[in-house]
Amino acid sequence: MKGQNVEIDAEEGLKSKAISEAIYESGKSGEVVKVADVIRGKANAYQRDLDRYWKL
Repeated sequence: MKGQNVEIDAEEGLKSKAISEAIYESGKSGEVVKVADVIRGKANAYQRDLDRYWKL
């Protein structure tokens, strides 16, 4: 409806996505991965493999 705030804004959506990405990164590396490191792009071993596969 008009004039109402969204339940989840872009920042909250990014944090939610980063949580799941941190889980994948942790599984790949075998180490604890901080959500903040995923958001900053510091933890990207899992994503790097996907990027290579898709030539991104």
